[in-house]
Amino acid sequence: MKKTAFFIFLLLLANSTLFSQEIKTDISAGLSLARGNSESTRFYGKASFTIKKPDINFYFNSSYMYGKGKTGVDTNQGNFQIGSEKLIKGKLKLQSSVSFFYDRLSDIQGRLNFSMGLNYTVEENSDLLSIAASYSEEYENYYTDPISKRTNRLAFQLKMKKALSDTTSFNLDTLYTPNIFNFLQDFRIEGEATLKILMKKPLWLNLTLNERYNNLPSLVTLKKSDIILITSIEIII
Repeated sequence: MKKTAFFIFLLLLANSTLFSQEIKTDISAGLSLARGNSESTRFYGKASFTIKKPDINFYFNSSYMYGKGKTGVDTNQGNFQIGSEKLIKGKLKLQSSVSFFYDRLSDIQGRLNFSMGLNYTVEENSDLLSIAASYSEEYENYYTDPISKRTNRLAFQLKMKKALSDTTSFNLDTLYTPNIFNFLQDFRIEGEATLKILMKKPLWLNLTLNERYNNLPSLVTLKKSDIILITSIEIII
């Protein structure tokens, strides 16, 4: 599975790069400081690049969050993903991706995921609605346990973009990822809701609520839910 997925990505990358018609770039970053009764520093960075053709898209997404307060580091996580969407017929697309995620405070040293599935996307002007379902092989390593864990998962994703006005938009991205052989216990739910307000092109002010819920964390002492509120400035080119 890993060798097949890697070969597919190389072909799609070469095809998309050589004959691309449009490149879209989004970069955002935020820094918050609190001093007084409480002291904390938070940094958030996110970047995405999309190469578009009439029948195929190739994309790269990455994000990084780091936070430090009086008691020490309380946020340290990152995510990287490359993938493609190939038009099959109408609004139906074949999608594939490789992603890597780590979260130091959740004991996740590395989570490598190979995924392939279908998505149905409706786009109209600046609005978008996408529903996707895929199968994935996942490999996870922990800081406290050197043994790698392998699981077979399904993934159901909903993405929505809605223009509220010429200067305001709302984005929603939700993901439900259950273990095929342990549906009721081993599952994750991830969600990100963002309100975007245009300051002056190409600058946008982003207000984001990010939540990750893991019903089966690697350590019993870890909380299942992790919620972060993010304020950032985004550049869209």
